[in-house]
Amino acid sequence: MALFETNIERLTEKRNIKGLIKALSNKSIVIQMEAAKALGKLHARESVDALILALTDWNYDLQIAAARALGEIGHNRAIKPLLFAIREKNPQVKQAAIEALAQIGHDSIYPLLEMMKEDDEELTGLITEAIIQIGKPAFNIIKKMISNHDTPHRVLLLKVIYEKKDQEAVDILLDLLNDPEYEVRQSAANFLVKLGSLAVPKLLETAKSPDSDLMTLLNLLAHIGDKRCLSFYFNYVDDTDWRLRKLAARGLEKAGWSPAQDERGVWYHIARQEWNYVVAMGSVAIRPLSRVLEDSNERIRKAALEAMGRIGSSGLEALMRALKDKNNESRLHAAAAMGKLKDVRAVHPLMACLRDKDVRVRRSAVISLGLINHQECVNPLIMALKDEDSYVRKDAIKYLSGLEDPRKKDLFLAMLEDRSQRVINELVVAMKRIKSQLFDDVVLMLENQNPVIKRNAAYALGLFQDTAAVPALLSLLSTQNSAIRKVTCNALGELGDRRAINSLIGSLHDPVEDVCLAASNALARIGKPAIPAILNKMIGRKKNFYAELALKDMGDEAIDALVHLLNHEDINIRKAVVKVLDILEWQPGQDEKSAAYWIAKQDWEKGAEIGELAVQPLIDVLEDTESWNRMEAARQLGKIGDKKAVDSLIKLLDDKYWNVREAAAESLVKLGRSAVEPLINRMLTGNKDTFKIIAGILGEIGDSRARQPLEYVLRDKRPFVREAAALALKKLGALSSDRRCNHCGNALHESFRDGDACPFCNQEVVPAGETAAP
Repeated sequence: MALFETNIERLTEKRNIKGLIKALSNKSIVIQMEAAKALGKLHARESVDALILALTDWNYDLQIAAARALGEIGHNRAIKPLLFAIREKNPQVKQAAIEALAQIGHDSIYPLLEMMKEDDEELTGLITEAIIQIGKPAFNIIKKMISNHDTPHRVLLLKVIYEKKDQEAVDILLDLLNDPEYEVRQSAANFLVKLGSLAVPKLLETAKSPDSDLMTLLNLLAHIGDKRCLSFYFNYVDDTDWRLRKLAARGLEKAGWSPAQDERGVWYHIARQEWNYVVAMGSVAIRPLSRVLEDSNERIRKAALEAMGRIGSSGLEALMRALKDKNNESRLHAAAAMGKLKDVRAVHPLMACLRDKDVRVRRSAVISLGLINHQECVNPLIMALKDEDSYVRKDAIKYLSGLEDPRKKDLFLAMLEDRSQRVINELVVAMKRIKSQLFDDVVLMLENQNPVIKRNAAYALGLFQDTAAVPALLSLLSTQNSAIRKVTCNALGELGDRRAINSLIGSLHDPVEDVCLAASNALARIGKPAIPAILNKMIGRKKNFYAELALKDMGDEAIDALVHLLNHEDINIRKAVVKVLDILEWQPGQDEKSAAYWIAKQDWEKGAEIGELAVQPLIDVLEDTESWNRMEAARQLGKIGDKKAVDSLIKLLDDKYWNVREAAAESLVKLGRSAVEPLINRMLTGNKDTFKIIAGILGEIGDSRARQPLEYVLRDKRPFVREAAALALKKLGALSSDRRCNHCGNALHESFRDGDACPFCNQEVVPAGETAAP
């Protein structure tokens, strides 16, 4: 063995690369391994191919030596074979290949990432380790890739970011807390916790930002439990959100903080839901518990109430004592907590609170009286109706309405004098419960001289939803007080009675804008029945902004009703409808109503483009009072070419305007064969002008079915009939070219005999060769 070792050493000393490569083929595994190691130390790039071959040897030890040598040489030609070596079953071979790829460095990163796409969990883990060992070059690449959501195995690649363990890694992981993928967010959070104290300053800074995800950041800081976070934990241990309290308490525990026998200690135990500890702390727990009684979590509210009950009468007594405390906050929390206990013994102390100088205490006292909800609370609540604070009065009404007392009706009627809208809103809700008792009285209040009472009565009647109040309300629209007019319009809108439409239309011209807006809104609420009256404000050049606004507010209801009016017989109505539909930004489609829209808009071409569905709307326009519209409708019917229009177009041949008749005739010619028989029937019963027009149309159409009727009327006694028939037959090519009139030279029909009157000049036809008499 010493001889062989000496030989390898000698080859190494002499840098005999070829000899060492040859030694890789030696029968001795030991020599092969030593040769591989030597080639690696010498960084012999020319040995790469031989070492790649050795990497596939059956002997694991040689594979390991070859992999390490390739790593030391660092040639990128070894990357692919080393990637295959990672698939070997032997864990030491895998590890050697990973280390070799890490030594090669930058050039191996992308091939490693490409290999991760194979979705082999074990293989992916090994590749991640290799990338981590590459260090900074890999970090810079992964940093760019990690923000791309299409990058595979982002969760695993996060480990590369984590291993850098510096502030840059913290910043990247913080950004990834907002990633759309849950797994990425979760992994980033876990790594931030692992970074521990290194991540704390940045986490604290971010958590204090108003845009931050406080729940997530507090959760991370709670898991870290750093003493630098104590003040941050204290900020949330008494939060209104039980989840934030729980996380803050966890952070305090991990930071090694111990609770004392004070309110902060109570909050700590409340956050951990350690209710026995809370009860044991006695009266100091009352104020925190009173706040927790308003928690969003029902289970916590219930537990807090039980805890307060377990503190017992001492708790109620402590609250009563607190009501006399000089500290406003103490009185406030005590007043709020007493209602949660729902103990009737608290009524008299709470009644005394209604004289407290701090309005917040008075508000809490009224709410607590409402929560106790006992008949003993009636008098204190009546007393609160006179409080200077509107919130106190409002809540007094709210809770008094749920209690039985014969004085309520008169009390509520008297409250109509209140100037606070929030009070009146609550009052109306309360009055609706006893509406049958006071409806007539409220109607009478409309005649009161006090404008505040009058206005509030009108407001209440609107919300009562009883249309019996409509006549009385209508009389208020002429009052000089604009505030009353406005409220009355709103009330009529609430009632939605069509009897108010005309009066509300008049209010669209009120000199006060707020009244106009209220009237517009009321008409919109009445809806479809008000549309014709509103449209009347839009006809011609009339333009009322508030009428438009009412239709806009109706939305789809208005559009449906307006679309049905597109076929209205009055052109002015149709034009107004189109104008409003344009204001409402209605988009026509390809149906009959859309065709009617374009026709009413007088965009004839677009209407005709819809085709067959436009026929009936166009036929309707043939009876329009404006000749121009009749003419255009006739022309478009000819373009569409639907036979349903034939009879209507024929009727139009009697129109008193020549341009309308001409348009109808041109369209009938375009309709062709489908118009022939109806034209023939009409020709035989029409007047002189109509007969001429129809005969001309038949001639233009050129249908042989018209020949026989035309030949028949050639014998008619009326010259104009014979002439029109002859002209039509001439166009049909039905006149003989062999015989002509001696007077006018026109070709005659073969049925003509000597002595017959020429249909063209009405002169007697003479035999051929004879000269006509002068």
